[in-house]
Amino acid sequence: MGRQFIPQFNRSCACADDRSRARRNLMVSIARAINEFVGGLPPTMRDIISQACACSVDGDQIRVTLPDSPAGYPDTVPEERRQSALAVIKKIRGTETGADFVTSSSNPYRDDGSLIDIYVDDQGNEYWFDVQTADLVQMGPAAGGHTPPHAARPAGRLPVKELRERAITVAGSLIPEFNARKSSLHPLEDNRKGITYFFRWDDFASPVRESELPPFVQVALYADGRIAGYTNTLRS
Repeated sequence: MGRQFIPQFNRSCACADDRSRARRNLMVSIARAINEFVGGLPPTMRDIISQACACSVDGDQIRVTLPDSPAGYPDTVPEERRQSALAVIKKIRGTETGADFVTSSSNPYRDDGSLIDIYVDDQGNEYWFDVQTADLVQMGPAAGGHTPPHAARPAGRLPVKELRERAITVAGSLIPEFNARKSSLHPLEDNRKGITYFFRWDDFASPVRESELPPFVQVALYADGRIAGYTNTLRS
């Protein structure tokens, strides 16, 4: 059974019915506010917490149940799987410094119950790996995390053409079949204030519902060519 956090309220107040009702209404409001806060969290964090953290009113107490391991997911990962992920992380970072395993969670890009392993490095970046295929699903700043500023000096800025070529190289190094499939993918490009450049390829081979995004791969690069983010939802 998970740990329980039970805020205690002052019991010395009068026990009149109106005060009891007011106190309970206040606790219900607090419990509702906590649940609404969890509901407003980023998808990954919300998925982990909402499946395990329950807030309710019990008599004159608010009970928040916290599990020993979030959402029942493991807090360790098989060594072979961990080493496979760390090799990719080191390759992306261009350093021998890897990242720490945090937890496993459901894959927000799939509706088939598949899982991802989540790692976080010392720069506040998250790495999501598909548990079944070991593919990197996403890399980028963790929700709510702090990442150092990445504005490039004018002398260090690369032409968009070179950034595009680097993005293609990154995608090809992480997705073995990317270069063979690239000609059938729809390219999109954008940038954020000339600091971060986004190169994306959508797969429209199969129809998708109007409310859904097509499978895609996206590489985000800073103006000096360093990788800022990566997402791959392509299906093999």
